[in-house]
Amino acid sequence: MRVPAYHVVGALRGLSLGLFSPLWVAYLYSRGMDLISIGLLGTLFEAVKFIFEVPTGALADHWGDRRSLLTGTALMVLTWVGFGFIQGFGLACVVMVTWAAGEAFMSGAYESWISGLVPEERLTRTFLDNSRINVIALVLGAAGSGWIYQRSPTLLFLVIAALFAVQLGVLLGARFASRSPELAHAPEKPSLGLRSMMAHARASASDLLRWRLGGRVAIMTLFAAMVFDGIARFYQPALVDRGTSPQAMGGVMFAAALVVLLFLTLGARLTARIDRAPLAAVAVVDLGVVALCAAVVLSSGAPALMAIALLLAMEDVRDPILKSVIARGAPQARRATILSLVSGIGAAGEILAGVIFGLLVSRLGEGSVFVVGAALMLPTIIAGLVRRAAGDEPSAAGLGSSPQEKG
Repeated sequence: MRVPAYHVVGALRGLSLGLFSPLWVAYLYSRGMDLISIGLLGTLFEAVKFIFEVPTGALADHWGDRRSLLTGTALMVLTWVGFGFIQGFGLACVVMVTWAAGEAFMSGAYESWISGLVPEERLTRTFLDNSRINVIALVLGAAGSGWIYQRSPTLLFLVIAALFAVQLGVLLGARFASRSPELAHAPEKPSLGLRSMMAHARASASDLLRWRLGGRVAIMTLFAAMVFDGIARFYQPALVDRGTSPQAMGGVMFAAALVVLLFLTLGARLTARIDRAPLAAVAVVDLGVVALCAAVVLSSGAPALMAIALLLAMEDVRDPILKSVIARGAPQARRATILSLVSGIGAAGEILAGVIFGLLVSRLGEGSVFVVGAALMLPTIIAGLVRRAAGDEPSAAGLGSSPQEKG
């Protein structure tokens, strides 16, 4: 059976993520950058991504998903070639900008591509299956990341660039959904003019915010992004300071990926139940995040490392469910922009995380990340468990209707 191209791209992205995620912060640390500098670089990344998210989503709705994905992938090739030759803060800033722009072009467009090819009733299962493929590839990448890094950090990042070059080739030969003739000439399709794109973005934001389920997703995305970014940004320096080896840090990511795979497999078997109350399912995951943050603060050694691995896994468990909720509810003419808006909300949370957790760590140490993180998960749990009202169910036809029609 032929594997869909979006699964192949998911595997390539997972392999790349597994190679760089365990070590890129430690790599910057080894280049003489302190925690404040790393925090500033992370904030720059998220600020640029935030600025690019909605415009690139509107461009995807105008150009089509293929061109946006090709542009983003080309920028990622440049990013990882440059990453291997970072010697100072200036070049690191340039690389962060190209990285953020590449991610912005791909976010939204990737989920929109899948949504255009897969029937609505199979969408949650497809997102979960795609995440499983992504995680299996991530496990393979994480297993070899420390080995390649010890031989040459530059070689590691050139391998990642080569994987994105392969992704370019896959996208060039992939199938994308065609717009219907009516939709291709619809007034909702944005032109490349600034005024038209701003109107398209405003209409997309209105669709998202007046949709009660979409508003709850926005809340859950914002606060969770703050927590997961804070943990991902500062757990590596903490492990370095404790004398943890590169192989052990790769092992943490490896363990996290195995946990994700287990939960995604379980989720794929429970798709029908998850679709009946998707945000409640995410809230259950978020309750687990609070418990794991407490475990990191109260334990040390191997139990703390395992809790960190589990925490790193939780974001990848909840994201496919939230993406499915938005993708199923978004009208095709504005789907990429609405998905990008949600990603932009996440980027805003990550910007706040860079400031808040950077100050906390500099004054109170890394443990403060987990204490404050547990508190910040409470709004996401409330948003997920609040009683559903009429109009809360995901509906592919609902977002384009008037507020009165949405109840």
